[in-house]
Amino acid sequence: MKFTDYATQSGCLLLQEDITYLRKYVLRVPFKYRKDMLRRYVDVWVSTMRECENVVQAQNLGRRASNLWIMGFISGYNGENA
Repeated sequence: MKFTDYATQSGCLLLQEDITYLRKYVLRVPFKYRKDMLRRYVDVWVSTMRECENVVQAQNLGRRASNLWIMGFISGYNGENA
């Protein structure tokens, strides 16, 4: 299943900007870790959305939390896992 399909089915309304942002970070991680990283990105987004009843606000909160998570993941990634 494509990532965008998985994200959409999970409830994440990805924008083109989201996909561009993710591509920037995904390429920094070895291929074998990318699927798990993207799955966790969606998990963070979805779990954060549950904290808000307003759909638009929930999407934005989920997006922000996922983007912060991925930045932290990348900054903590030291390449030794390759």
